[in-house]
Amino acid sequence: MDRARNHRRLAPLAIVAAVAAAAVTAAPAEAQDGGRYRVLVPALAPQAGAKDNFGKDVGKEVRKALDDFATHAPVEDKVLKDALKKFGLKEEDIRDCIKARQLAVQIGAELVMCGEYSESGNERQVTTKFVVPTTGEEFEVAPFAASQAKQAAAQIAGAFEQYLGQLRLAVFCNDELQRQAWDAAIEQCGKVVEANPNSAANQYNLASAYMNAGQDDVALATFEKAIEINPVHQEAILAAGVVAARLGQQEKSQRYLHQYLELNPGDQQVRLKIAADIAAAGDPRGALMLVEEGGTISTADADVTTLQYAGHFALAAAREAIENAGQNGNGDVSPDVQGLLEKALGYYNRAFDASTDEPDVTMLTNMLVAYRLLERFDEAIAFGERAIQRVPNDATLLSAYADALAAGGRKDQAVAMLNRVTQIDPQYAVNARLGSWQLEDGNLSAAQAAFRKALQNGEVASGDDLARPIFAQGYNNHHKNKRYDTAISYYNVAREFATSSATTGMINFFHGYALFQKALEMQKPSTAASARASLPVFQEAKRWLEQAGGYTEQAQQRQQLLQNVDQYIEIQNALIKRG
Repeated sequence: MDRARNHRRLAPLAIVAAVAAAAVTAAPAEAQDGGRYRVLVPALAPQAGAKDNFGKDVGKEVRKALDDFATHAPVEDKVLKDALKKFGLKEEDIRDCIKARQLAVQIGAELVMCGEYSESGNERQVTTKFVVPTTGEEFEVAPFAASQAKQAAAQIAGAFEQYLGQLRLAVFCNDELQRQAWDAAIEQCGKVVEANPNSAANQYNLASAYMNAGQDDVALATFEKAIEINPVHQEAILAAGVVAARLGQQEKSQRYLHQYLELNPGDQQVRLKIAADIAAAGDPRGALMLVEEGGTISTADADVTTLQYAGHFALAAAREAIENAGQNGNGDVSPDVQGLLEKALGYYNRAFDASTDEPDVTMLTNMLVAYRLLERFDEAIAFGERAIQRVPNDATLLSAYADALAAGGRKDQAVAMLNRVTQIDPQYAVNARLGSWQLEDGNLSAAQAAFRKALQNGEVASGDDLARPIFAQGYNNHHKNKRYDTAISYYNVAREFATSSATTGMINFFHGYALFQKALEMQKPSTAASARASLPVFQEAKRWLEQAGGYTEQAQQRQQLLQNVDQYIEIQNALIKRG
């Protein structure tokens, strides 16, 4: 089942639609002052009693190497000294990576090099990394051994060149995300992840491309990799919750969403937006739980918007349950569905009473739907009267009110209300419903005229959508009660609208079957006179049965009927000849 049916699209799925714009890359968008990106390069920190000079020399040599890069440059010595003085720091202090990042943010440096080393004989074991100070994104240089500072600096500079290659790939990845070219984004972002799989941002970007390309299984797994790398990556946590909902993994979805809300406590608007995303992803019941868990909806001062959305989620959850259970929504509802519908009406009525402005039409029409699903027709009509007083000229609302009137047995008033609808909007689809009501009342010619207009105006996807209810009315109300001529009149009208061979074949089959049953009654006297009267009816029955090949469901029975018809035709001919 498609878990994102149109009737459940209560709000735009912003996390999906705008995920490319939210994608994070480690490359800054613009170099400071239009020049090269600045890198803060402190001395490496000695470990376990290692000599201090090596770390200072490595830092000095790395700064020299970076000065030759076209896109990056070390923070100038004067700028660094002034900043250290301003913030009361010593050069030794910024060997600590956290303090170095904090200082980099203050002076606007785009990257920080952090590192340490230990000694083993004449060699030093060196570990370094480059960090984006504002986001914490890291590029780790593979640990290596070196005996000389220049050798170590060359190793670090070479690794940094590789890092810049990754950033260039990241730019291509981000460009494809911005263009919403999802297949190309998967390719480019995949290259970035291959180059640096330990970056949460890289994993997030690739997951975003997969999500927008509709590859939800892979997207969820990739978002989870980003979360594993950075457990507080809020965008990845939220996206994982949304994608899990789309995959029908409600328990996992709720876990991620609650994790996200823990990072954003007390923000009801954030909670409401997430709930809307989850409902649009196909989990309206989970969306309702999120809103209700917020607590504010149970208070007397709950805002109208929250109440409206809670009603939307409850109604959508009820409709989903009806569909999953194969119920028709005409009173045959489970206690669970009834509870959801009652809850929807409760929230909607509170919003309606609290609204000082013109009420939301979607809410009003949904209330009429909920009343009808509960078969509380009198209440639906009473509420509809109040609603159209508040919003008197909205075609959608008047149309829903007409449905409520018809369901409550007030067909004349319903027809009059649809006439008002067409006065407001001449293009509004009303003819198919008018035809259905006429059909229910047994007015076949009026239904036929209305259905012709509906077909002409494109109100139905296919003529079969009109042919089948006409056929069903003829068969259930007349054919089964042996009113064969009346049933045939319905079959003739239904055939006018049928478009598929299956529907046409079905109509022809039962038309022929009705004639056969009628002829059986006519031939019972077994006289020459009864034979002359029944023979053309048998012959016509045969003609229609022969044209019923598209009705494959009764292929075997059709062949048997044709054999029976032929036998009766022979009998009638014999009776006529003998008589």
